Amino acid sequence: MTDLELRSKQRDRLPSRDQINQINDVDALESMRDEVDMRIARIEADLDYRDATVEWENRAISALSVHRYISTAIKRRLEKLRKPAHPNKREKRTECLALTWMVIDGEFDNEDADTSEEIDAALKRLDEAMESIEWDRADETAKLLELRDVTWIVEANAAIKRIKAVRHNLSVKKAAILRAEKEARRLEMEGTRERMFIDACREVLPKETYQMLWNRVDRLVAEA
Repeated sequence: MTDLELRSKQRDRLPSRDQINQINDVDALESMRDEVDMRIARIEADLDYRDATVEWENRAISALSVHRYISTAIKRRLEKLRKPAHPNKREKRTECLALTWMVIDGEFDNEDADTSEEIDAALKRLDEAMESIEWDRADETAKLLELRDVTWIVEANAAIKRIKAVRHNLSVKKAAILRAEKEARRLEMEGTRERMFIDACREVLPKETYQMLWNRVDRLVAEA
């Protein structure tokens, strides 16, 4: 068997990434990793020191790429198996109010409302949530440095930023709604004033004059 045939046979025996990810035996994976790494070293040595045809070099480079890919897959699988399972983080974190957990979990990130009354209700909920999380954060930061749950504080700070952004967006939306409502009231008042003016004209002007004015208005509208 030629060296090229041997390399090809070795490459065919390599496990797939899916097969690697199904292995839970760390010792078996380490043995597999060592074998693949040795193959990589032999192929690299052949490429560096052996005079061969272009065809052989191309196939050797291809085999080297496959072996490196499998080696990386094995190492990642080993890292995953060696990584300790994370306990329930919440059980380890600082004690705080239920409303604070709701803020950290993002339950106030998408407060939405369509009317000024709904926005006021949403802003009230946000203020209560902000008061809760800031109160708990103050308690946590008041502890000695070695007793603080730094991870929790980072999450609390991020949650406060999110809730402030939501509150700002709602406040902007409320201002726009109030402006629109004010403009609607102005237009309604202007329309009422105009109707009252027309009624007054009908009462005080002669019928011919009143009709003449309406005819003039109709012509102006048609020409506009």
